[in-house]
Amino acid sequence: QFLSFVQDDQVEELLFKAFSSPYLVVRMEAAYALASRKSEQVTGMIDSLMQKLPPYFHVYFPELFGMIGTPDAMGILKRMIGDRHLNVRLAAILAAARFGRDDFLAEIRAAATHTDQAEQETCAAALGYLKDSHSIPLLKTLSESSHLNVKLAACRSLESLGEHRYREPIMESALQKIPLAI
Repeated sequence: QFLSFVQDDQVEELLFKAFSSPYLVVRMEAAYALASRKSEQVTGMIDSLMQKLPPYFHVYFPELFGMIGTPDAMGILKRMIGDRHLNVRLAAILAAARFGRDDFLAEIRAAATHTDQAEQETCAAALGYLKDSHSIPLLKTLSESSHLNVKLAACRSLESLGEHRYREPIMESALQKIPLAI
């Protein structure tokens, strides 16, 4: 972790050595540091590490690929949006939104129509973060959801897109002390 803050050419070489450590925590820290440096060689190494781990660990990797930002990393991130494990899909959608990847909007819009409420909520939030005005009709549909978190995420996104009448459901839920609304 300390090495990630040092601005020196030899640091990357040391981080690659750390990446070959037998300890997963050290490898993950090295992966994070190399990803934040946007090292060209790290995408394949991180993907290889991810494939060696059980699927429940894969939720930690979308952010790394988002940080790297290369076409190869974006290809892996796009693949993760379609992963069969829900938590991996959610992490990938949030990483795409966090790093402003509007080239993922088609996949996020498609995922927003899935039946899982967690996926709908995540996609609604991501569409708001990405300021996708083309998704306003979809977000309006989601704002009528029977699931409160989906409704609130959609309302928040609509409000951030200039649809200020969707502020009212958020305020009402906040008065009822609903954590997401607050």
